[in-house]
Amino acid sequence: MGFSIVDPDLEDIAMSHCRGSYQRGLVLGVEALSGSTLRGAAAKWALRYRDSAQALLARLQSDPRLGVFEASFLHDHRIKRMLVVQTPAAARRMRRLIAAKETKAAKAAAAKAAARAAAKAAKAAKAAA
Repeated sequence: MGFSIVDPDLEDIAMSHCRGSYQRGLVLGVEALSGSTLRGAAAKWALRYRDSAQALLARLQSDPRLGVFEASFLHDHRIKRMLVVQTPAAARRMRRLIAAKETKAAKAAAAKAAARAAAKAAKAAKAAA
């Protein structure tokens, strides 16, 4: 699974905003927004790379032809951050879908936590009796 979702028709526009190979890697999905793909000496400069990613996001978001946002979701028990570049209308639809999915996941997690707490309370009450 890549680290970005970029509409192929908008890839050239997004690439025109990139300054350097790391930013190109972000748009192409080779590099992670979180910086987890940085290795060796580059990892020592992780804060600079984070600043570079934020600068790219700002430039992409300032272009009215692009709908750009950062999506976070759970993947393989880890939170994954993705760069999403779509048309503005598609980006709005995608944001709504992601928000609905996050709400559903949050409700499921809350229900699971409540069930665990109830089971723990029942076990403690049984032990006290």
